[in-house]
Amino acid sequence: MGEFAGKIVVVTGGSKGIGESIVRRFWKAGARCVIVSRHPDEYQVLADELKAAGMTVNVLACDVRKVVQIKNLVADTVKQSCRRRFVPGFIKS
Repeated sequence: MGEFAGKIVVVTGGSKGIGESIVRRFWKAGARCVIVSRHPDEYQVLADELKAAGMTVNVLACDVRKVVQIKNLVADTVKQSCRRRFVPGFIKS
């Protein structure tokens, strides 16, 4: 397995560009990824593609300029990781 096997990586701006490349790189290294973006339509397309390729991925709408949304992002990620599995495609606004 990769050096990030069993790890959870949260990638903000992960739906396109550099963020998308980071998600793909961590996945190849064995990580489970949470794709965070303000634009659900953009991250859902990527998440569907990656799930079809066998990646375990979660997506979350979050504006990292808003403290409340960051707190929810962390709480939801911890809650999901404590279940010892990720539910593909959980989405919160």
